[in-house]
Amino acid sequence: MLTLSERSALHGIFSPLLGLALFSVASGYLMSLIPLALVSFSLSEALSPWLASAYFGGLLLGALKAQRLISRCLHRVSFIICLVTLLASVLLMYFFPHAAAWLVLRAIAGAATAGIFVVVESWLLLVDNDKQRTTRLALYMITLYAGNALGQLLISAFGVSGLIPFMLVSGLLALALIAPLFTANASVPAAQHQSLSLSDIARLSKTGLIACLVSGLVLGPIYGLLPSYISQFTNWKGDLGLLMAGVILGGVLVQPLCGRLSANYNKTLLQAVIAFIGVAAALSMLLAETSFSLAVSLFVLGGAAFSLYPIAISQACLNQSTDKIVAITEMMLIIYSLGSIAGPLVAELASDSLADLPYYFGAILGSSTVYMLLMLAKGAGRRHIPPTLDV
Repeated sequence: MLTLSERSALHGIFSPLLGLALFSVASGYLMSLIPLALVSFSLSEALSPWLASAYFGGLLLGALKAQRLISRCLHRVSFIICLVTLLASVLLMYFFPHAAAWLVLRAIAGAATAGIFVVVESWLLLVDNDKQRTTRLALYMITLYAGNALGQLLISAFGVSGLIPFMLVSGLLALALIAPLFTANASVPAAQHQSLSLSDIARLSKTGLIACLVSGLVLGPIYGLLPSYISQFTNWKGDLGLLMAGVILGGVLVQPLCGRLSANYNKTLLQAVIAFIGVAAALSMLLAETSFSLAVSLFVLGGAAFSLYPIAISQACLNQSTDKIVAITEMMLIIYSLGSIAGPLVAELASDSLADLPYYFGAILGSSTVYMLLMLAKGAGRRHIPPTLDV
């Protein structure tokens, strides 16, 4: 039997997790739907990386304002505002299929999504126990990525053209509103949320900040360019939904393991190993001769790419007071957003064609591996650091 305090704790996180689950299914479908639906709306496929960068640009702007929104409206109302804004942007995209309109609406959607991320992450992390934060963060990431993976499967079931996909996404977002709307007592208590000073930022883990940046540099192109890469440069276009679901499923299944390893091993070493595994997965994409071998490569790549962000957040929040958690999650989302904005454009500009996307993944993750190992060696040369205190 659960104690009264345990039932209260579960009740306190049920609302954000339920809303997040429905949001993430809609978001997973939408992220792959947009680049694939361009042709059906008579829009150029060259718009795809710009739409991805507009979205992540909005994510950055939203991250800058999320703490202020939460301070004024508290978590529950802020969650509702962001979901309604995202829902409106999806509907308007269908009714105004023009390049300029889509760029603006994707930026608005990015800002709303940033609010959802900061609201839910800080909602779950506002506890004093570091171990409980790690557990809740793993639960958050599993919910988010499992929903994203399920959303990818909707591509095969409902297609990428016409009214139905946009109405389905809108319907899922409308359902996501039910949890915060009708759970009046689910919000966290009102609290003072402190901003981070320059000295606070300077004390945050440098490897954690870099891991957040690298996560954005990789995940931005995964969401914005990988569907087009699979469609144009592999022989398994018909398996697109399953292959994209495999990428995210890799991120889902690795979360419990990452949570356990992150709590017991040096996080910088863990990030170096994860990035190296990602390099091997990216390069194996080029050698794939069957849809199964490509699926395995993408599964491993997803596991590596989606692991860096939660470890980085756990690293940054370690031993921090609850009044700084909102500001820290906001800061990490800003760093992630900067990487996500640059990622699709850098991948596009640094390569002769989209066919070189695996090389881009390998270069970014390889550079991260080298950096983490150098920082680990530098830290180890100065003093011994217990694994849970990190570098």
